[in-house]
Amino acid sequence: MYHNIIKDAVQLDKEARDKLKALKEKKAGLDDVISQTQAELETAMKAEIRSVHQAQKKQYESEIANRRETALKTYEDALKALAEQYYEHKALWIEDIFKSIVE
Repeated sequence: MYHNIIKDAVQLDKEARDKLKALKEKKAGLDDVISQTQAELETAMKAEIRSVHQAQKKQYESEIANRRETALKTYEDALKALAEQYYEHKALWIEDIFKSIVE
């Protein structure tokens, strides 16, 4: 009777150790998978961030070029209008300055 109890206890202990060993091996495998997946996700996220950054950079550069072109056009238009006004009124202004000095 005691022999069977001891034999059963030893058998249960062996089975528990085997199950524990199998679970530890499974956990180690899962740790490797998690580590590998984490590295893959990190690489993918970095690539996505680079892609978004490049797209945003391209968009900003395009916007800057458009604004620069608009500002240059506005400047040239204002300069042209000022030159036209100068040449249009040049004789009158010279005459007015001359009259104010002579008189």
